[in-house]
Amino acid sequence: MKILIAIDHFRAGGAERVASVLINQLCKEHEVHVVVMEEGINYPLDFEHIKIHLVDYKKGNKLIKVWSKLNNLRKIVREVNADVVYSFANFMSIYVAASLIGNNRRKVRLISSERTDPTREPTGYIARLLRNWAYSQSDFLVCQTPWVADYFKKKIKSQCVVIPNPITPNLPVWQGQNSNIIMTACRLEEQKNLPMLLNAFIRLHALYPNYKLIIYGEGLLRPRLEKYIIDNQLQDYVELPGFNKDIHKAMVHSYMYVSSSDYEGISNSMLEALGIGIPTICTDCPVGGARMFINSSENGLLVPVGDDKALFQAMKRIIKDREFAIKCSQRSQMINEQIKASKIVEQWVKLIK
Repeated sequence: MKILIAIDHFRAGGAERVASVLINQLCKEHEVHVVVMEEGINYPLDFEHIKIHLVDYKKGNKLIKVWSKLNNLRKIVREVNADVVYSFANFMSIYVAASLIGNNRRKVRLISSERTDPTREPTGYIARLLRNWAYSQSDFLVCQTPWVADYFKKKIKSQCVVIPNPITPNLPVWQGQNSNIIMTACRLEEQKNLPMLLNAFIRLHALYPNYKLIIYGEGLLRPRLEKYIIDNQLQDYVELPGFNKDIHKAMVHSYMYVSSSDYEGISNSMLEALGIGIPTICTDCPVGGARMFINSSENGLLVPVGDDKALFQAMKRIIKDREFAIKCSQRSQMINEQIKASKIVEQWVKLIK
């Protein structure tokens, strides 16, 4: 079978990691083509058994870029002539659905995938109409959580299926029982609500001054976060080291992992933290990904969105009750079997049979 997988890029992101896992598995049995809008690949792909297509486009105003991208994507779709097309994320799905118009659409099985909170992204009314239209053209819409599937069942005619993210295989085991490091790993963006984490840490630091907070990642909020750290005299206790290519090593040797997001699809960093066994705290945010995998007070802790006091209390509990922290660690590692890559890829493959 000839399969085309369409995604914006492979530089970073949860959708990109899931797509890379799917690609590397599918190419073992099928002819796999991958089309991207932007250069740069930071995920391991089996380049020997796949073909990468880059959508070239003309420079100019936004309309010229969009039209150029669409025309060149149509050419690639026509050239590949795939039996199945997987498209990841809302804007790429719009391009793919439009490119299939007149390109033997009835002969192609189209599987789209929503990767974030559909009530927040995209932000424009027209963009949301186009997204809903694109998903309606799909044979299946893959959603990460039941909440997302329920949202789209009321808006589109396509069949919605829930497939969670796969977990990275062969994760190391937590060794940070005696560490004083609290960590997170994310893009430095509004969505992640890092000021909430910093506010909670300020409260915690007053009780446990030997603990440090390390925030891994890059993004537009870096200047604002740096100023906040200086204004609150946290330079010796909070670090922003940037992107870490060996984030698993950082998790293994830290004492707890915290996610303070206002919304997420399913956070891959959260899944990997659970799989490694580092005690994990997450906001119980839309679209319900954290709630799917964290049974609060059993294998981790959930706190309300935007509640820095509740986050402070959760962090304090992990520090104060070491026995509880170790219990969470042991139970959270069960996720490695629950969503191992082979099981998740099998669910994606069933959609094309």
